[in-house]
Amino acid sequence: MQLHYEAKEQRPKDEEDLDAVLPVLTGRQRRWLVAAITGTYGCHPWVRRLWE
Repeated sequence: MQLHYEAKEQRPKDEEDLDAVLPVLTGRQRRWLVAAITGTYGCHPWVRRLWE
């Protein structure tokens, strides 16, 4: 949930938080976050990173 909120502005701290959490997110968590981000913010640069 926090990353969904942080995706709004993409500040340097938000990018650091994403970098820190990405390695431990499960596939299910990544899919949820992608759906939440695209549903709220539309096309977003984090989506590509979440699918890598």
